[in-house]
Amino acid sequence: MGKKSRMFEFVDQTWNPIGARCPFQCVYCWAQSANGLINRYKLKKYFGKPVLYEKTLNQKFKDGETVFVGDMTDIFAPNVPDTMILRVLYTIKKWPETTFLLLTKNPLRYKQIRSEYGDLPKNILLGATIESNRNYPNISRAPSQEERLRVLADLSFYYPDIRLFVSIEPILDFDLDTFTEILKHIAPYAVAVGYNNYGNKLPEPPLEKTEALIKNLEYFTPFVYRKTIRRAWNE
Repeated sequence: MGKKSRMFEFVDQTWNPIGARCPFQCVYCWAQSANGLINRYKLKKYFGKPVLYEKTLNQKFKDGETVFVGDMTDIFAPNVPDTMILRVLYTIKKWPETTFLLLTKNPLRYKQIRSEYGDLPKNILLGATIESNRNYPNISRAPSQEERLRVLADLSFYYPDIRLFVSIEPILDFDLDTFTEILKHIAPYAVAVGYNNYGNKLPEPPLEKTEALIKNLEYFTPFVYRKTIRRAWNE
């Protein structure tokens, strides 16, 4: 069985059927950054090209639990073949009473998979990490925050049956009214908000602004999860 997620308290376990070096190389990543877990402990599963670990597809899951899929790498990154993703999705369909949380910085892949291969499993939370409405190209090689928000808005409009999840962690400085309105338009099922835990000295918003965003989210989001909430490192 996978470990309990370090990222989300509502997750019962993690499941990593695909190993790969993530091409996004976010400077703050607890797993894949220069000082992250993978480099620190030489976890070879995540050093190279994408590999699907067949044995993990036979893992058993419990009814009612929530499983975070791929907490060590982004399995929807452009370097991961469709065939691997489809095998993972097929396995998810076999466990209809288990909820599977997917999380990526490349949500366009969700749209592509659905348009090319048909409906996604009903028992998923389709998640994207979006740290701000502002773009921060020096922090990650992932698609811009603006692009990720636009794709989620499209998914919300075209596929209203999908439950969307937004992870605003680590939160980066943002424009309160703009960010609120975009997220309201996306209408996520759940949102998690939290500051960086690893001393990266990111461009963080002041605590007062973050609290205002959380208060706004609670008006229109069924589930809002408060992660590490503290003063910005430079306050």
